[in-house]
Amino acid sequence: NVTPCNIAFLNDQESYPSGHAMNGYVVASVLSQVIPSRRQPILARGIRYGDKRIVCGVHHPSDVVEGRMLGIAYLKALEANSDFQADLKCAVEEEAHLSASKTALSKKCAARTRAIIKSNASNRH
Repeated sequence: NVTPCNIAFLNDQESYPSGHAMNGYVVASVLSQVIPSRRQPILARGIRYGDKRIVCGVHHPSDVVEGRMLGIAYLKALEANSDFQADLKCAVEEEAHLSASKTALSKKCAARTRAIIKSNASNRH
């Protein structure tokens, strides 16, 4: 038997579409572009993330499917966003730098990385 998650806090209008399914699909799709050698397991995990919402009893299958469809639409919008594309390019460079190839970061991506690290450090205080 599967014991549903605590859903007492939800009302009848809060299941459609699944934001968890959308987020899982989007994050997995982007991460699979950064680490293409792990594409299949990353995408499978992103899909399972949404599927688990059905298992927990907080979503119907149609909620999860539509959440993924929203994720696809969101990914299409990201493809057209030059800032996102620049960040994605740097993420791919960073992954290559951290992997066995140890390729150097471009000056632009190195500067972006330093700015993010600095911003994160200042936000902790």
